Amino acid sequence: MDAEERVELRHDGVTDPRQDHEAPVLLRDGEVIVVDGRAWRVHVPWLPVDTSRRWVDVSDPTCVLDLDRETLCATFTTSRGSVSARGECVRVLLAYAQARRDEPPDEGWLPSAEAHAAWVTLGGNPDSVVERLSWERGKLRTALVRAGATGLEALFERRTWAGVPEFRLGLAPRSIQIG
Repeated sequence: MDAEERVELRHDGVTDPRQDHEAPVLLRDGEVIVVDGRAWRVHVPWLPVDTSRRWVDVSDPTCVLDLDRETLCATFTTSRGSVSARGECVRVLLAYAQARRDEPPDEGWLPSAEAHAAWVTLGGNPDSVVERLSWERGKLRTALVRAGATGLEALFERRTWAGVPEFRLGLAPRSIQIG
């Protein structure tokens, strides 16, 4: 099993994407997490800083997101360049992007059950558990870190409404392009 299925690689360490906290808690080297009834020991990699790379800040207010439904490709573009991610994590991003783009500017919040239903409608596996969405959000952030993105803590916003956690895409609706 791919480690990125269960942990999220960040600039400052590793987190458990299933955490339901406003700010992710970094896992310590050697810490044990339990996923699907199975124990996993976390070994945190040392992350070298690449000073030659032009990092793209996805929290930049000028950042534009281009999503391609057919190829499941997401490209984030700023004046500094662009970064892309591909795969199933993009289908999850698409569910949140559609809700954010199609609602008034202050809306676009989805509880996990609604986001899961939207993801299934877009072609996601209906037999997958709702928790898969948090794993895919984590995989998306990991892919974007590897591609040279920063500002990923702002990619998804979280709030609790009537005791239920809800998420939405942190980009402004006008900056989301879906093709």
